Amino acid sequence: MAPGLSIVSQKVEVPLQFCDGDWVATQAIYHQTHTGNFMGIPATNKRIKTEVLMFHRIVDGRIVQQHSQAKSAEMMGELGALPRFDH
Repeated sequence: MAPGLSIVSQKVEVPLQFCDGDWVATQAIYHQTHTGNFMGIPATNKRIKTEVLMFHRIVDGRIVQQHSQAKSAEMMGELGALPRFDH
């Protein structure tokens, strides 16, 4: 782990990825450890996971546009900052 980082990713899963024209859609699940202050939450050393949906537009082999959405409320629930959203 790198010192000074508040959340360190140990593993990334990509369960879904597809493209349509010049757009690529990716679902990524980051498995992380909360090792330092993150948004005012002191280190818990908890293992958490964060799901992110990313959309990239590729032109001439380069990313020219990017949009992403993380399930931040679920992550904050795992850290104890919000009620957990168990489903």
